[in-house]
Amino acid sequence: RDAWQRGDASTNHLGPRTAKKGRCVDGGRHGAAIGANATILCGLTIGEYSLIGAGALISKDVPAFAVMTGVPARRSGWASRAGEILGEDLTCPHDGSKYRLTEAGLLELVDE
Repeated sequence: RDAWQRGDASTNHLGPRTAKKGRCVDGGRHGAAIGANATILCGLTIGEYSLIGAGALISKDVPAFAVMTGVPARRSGWASRAGEILGEDLTCPHDGSKYRLTEAGLLELVDE
């Protein structure tokens, strides 16, 4: 369970995925990246590989691969495991991995 530490504000990284170990955000899943000064209410789950924008206010559980921005935060897109924003074709521009939307409206990695 790797995630950013509480109160950690880091803005000098070129990409959102930083190998940083420490105490996890409550319910934080592997690969989640949380921007500087984001506020996450207690007891929520942050899905794996999700991206939380700087200054976002998270008041609901965040699904895996979701890009969350704003106050209150809303899903503004989907991200790949590599931290790239996915286009309409749901293919990662960095590594070519493919994703699909489930019937429940969530994103999942397509096994090849």
